[in-house]
Amino acid sequence: MSKLENIDAPDILGITDQQFNLLKTVYKLSSKNKQATPREIELSYGKDFGGEIQKSNLFRQLKILLDKDFLTREGEANYKLDIDGLKKTLEQRKQEYAEKLQHYQQLSDEIEEYFKKATERPEQPVVEYIAGDKELFLRISQSLKKAHTLYITAKFPAVAYTYSPYMHIGRGEYMQMLLHRCFEVKDLNLFYLTPLDLDYPYGHSLKLYNDSEKALHECETILDNLENITQTYSNLHVFYLKNPYGLDVTIPEGKELSESYSFLRDEKMNAIGGIYIRSSETAHQTKHTFLELCRHAQELRNGKEQDICDELRAQLKKFKIHK
Repeated sequence: MSKLENIDAPDILGITDQQFNLLKTVYKLSSKNKQATPREIELSYGKDFGGEIQKSNLFRQLKILLDKDFLTREGEANYKLDIDGLKKTLEQRKQEYAEKLQHYQQLSDEIEEYFKKATERPEQPVVEYIAGDKELFLRISQSLKKAHTLYITAKFPAVAYTYSPYMHIGRGEYMQMLLHRCFEVKDLNLFYLTPLDLDYPYGHSLKLYNDSEKALHECETILDNLENITQTYSNLHVFYLKNPYGLDVTIPEGKELSESYSFLRDEKMNAIGGIYIRSSETAHQTKHTFLELCRHAQELRNGKEQDICDELRAQLKKFKIHK
């Protein structure tokens, strides 16, 4: 086996094994001068890797790979590998790895000094301002890797979005991690406290499509997704609280509960940054407040999800009249 074959390419590229196998399938078809249509991809994937891939999952994975610039598409249905996009991602991840490597070396060189300083004083809360929403969600993604439960107050649950709007606003990695951990691996319990404000997904979709009709259609799809996932996944808990609740946080909980993030927003309520707090006391108190508010909310469960989503669909019809 060559050294090249020992490389864990999916891990380096930041994608799943299934997504990497789809890339190999597309490349194989293209190299044989065949059109890599969804049907051909489905057939070739089944022969090479065994088992069937559901059409809905196939199209979702292809869309993710398109948004990451790992695939291109000619016309409506002929996919090809985007070599330049793959190289660009590898270069970015190489730079990130180089920075981590410096930290490893520094800690290795000064490990005794590090522990000496760490034990000289009692632990103090760490408060850090994070500028920009992309940096904020990148930091949350890092914390999420160690978490088994995530508590989120949100204008609208991100996991109900299709991938495109979230990728467009620069939160693709965060979104993909939530979907993978909650719906595929199912090792993450996800709690949302939300007013289900349709202005939020509509605004994101309008920025993406610049077309009100397409944005409204996207919102219809998002509502269908919301109803479906709350019926399907027991580790997803969506609590609907109509009135403002005065709490705007994300709390990741792993073996320890010591971190929380507070959001900073502009006049349109879009996230523009946040405050990171590392404090066990603060995290526990914030979680307690979150759960207390959930007691006064309606969980989208046991038929409630259909009733609430129908109410939102009625609101969406009014959007069509006024937008």
